Amino acid sequence: MSPPVSSSEFPASDQQRVRVVVPDLVEDGLPDWSPLEEVLAVLEDWELQPVPAGMEPMRLRPPITGGIAHEALGRVSAALDRTQGEHALRAGMTGTLYSPAGDGERRGPGGGQLVERTPLRIVFLRAADMRVLAELPAALVGDEDVADAAEQVGRDYGITHSTPHGALTHMIGLARRLSLLLHIAIDAPAEQQALLDLLQAADPADDVVLDAAHGGAHRDLLHALQSALALAPLGRRSIL
Repeated sequence: MSPPVSSSEFPASDQQRVRVVVPDLVEDGLPDWSPLEEVLAVLEDWELQPVPAGMEPMRLRPPITGGIAHEALGRVSAALDRTQGEHALRAGMTGTLYSPAGDGERRGPGGGQLVERTPLRIVFLRAADMRVLAELPAALVGDEDVADAAEQVGRDYGITHSTPHGALTHMIGLARRLSLLLHIAIDAPAEQQALLDLLQAADPADDVVLDAAHGGAHRDLLHALQSALALAPLGRRSIL
C-alpha cells in the first residue's frame, strides 16, 4: 500500500502553485469526485445550522470544518475536469503524444513506427488546496457525523455496501485516490520530471514525439498514475 501523503511536503506559501500531472482518459474520465464533494457540502450545511438549546455544537475536524475541504475540492475537481476529453479539446489541448513502439507493439515492417500514447495533462494547483486534500482522508475517519453524511449521500448516489459504514469507506477511498493522484508529480524521479518539463514547455496544440528515454518515463509515470486511480492498464492508443 502506498504511504500516506503528508501535507508538509507541499510548499509553505498558500499562494504558490504545485505542478500536478493527470492522464487524459477521454471518454472514461477521472473518478467521479462529486459524491465526496456532496458529503462535504452536507457537513458544511449541518455545521451552519442553529444549535438547539441543550445540544452540543457540531465539532468537525479540520480541514472539514468551516467548509475548507469542500471549497478546495470544488476548485481542484473543476481544474482536473478541464484536462479530460472534450473539455481538454475545447481548452486547446489538441496535440497528440507519440513515442517509439515497444516490444509487441509494432505492426508490419519498419522499426521506426510510432505509437499514440495517453496524453498527460499538466495543471498547477494552489498549494493550500493540495495541503487540505492531503489531510482530508484522515479527517474523514472516526467521526459519526461524517459517517451519517456519507450514508445519506451514498443512498442518493446508489452507493450501497453490505458492511457498516460502507458509504463512508467509499468516500475515504475517493479522498485517498485523489490525494495520491495529486502527489505523483511531486514524488516523480528525475527522468519523469524531465518528461514533465518537456510537456510543460510544449504548446498544448502541438504534437509531441518522445524519444525512447522519455517514452520509458511516460510508461512508468502512467503506471504510477494508474495505480493511484486503481484503473485498468493504460498507455497505448493506436499504431501509426
